[in-house]
Amino acid sequence: MAAAVETLRLLDSPSIYETLESRSAQLFYGIGAAAKKHGVELQLQRVGSMFGILFAPEPVRDFKSSQKIDARKFARFFHFLLDNGIYLPPSAVDAACLSASHSEEDIEETISICSQALAYVAS
Repeated sequence: MAAAVETLRLLDSPSIYETLESRSAQLFYGIGAAAKKHGVELQLQRVGSMFGILFAPEPVRDFKSSQKIDARKFARFFHFLLDNGIYLPPSAVDAACLSASHSEEDIEETISICSQALAYVAS
């Protein structure tokens, strides 16, 4: 019970949400730049610290547009990340989340590995 109360107390601080927003934006900017660098068509969708990385030509807004997701590219990307210590949900349509424990250094390392994965997917 004490741990739950302490968690709620920490989550009551506005700075934790500012940090999550900042780190999520940092991650998305870096992944977006890497996708452009390697010529990989991606849709990056995010609400707060919850996000999706979709290999699709246009934003995925409904079932019809979800049919254009390239699951094979996602699988290559996913397994490259997994082999390099980055754990995303295994489905091309599942959402992932950042947590308050992810540091700026963690985000930069993730961007670097995502860039390598995108180069691999593009090859």
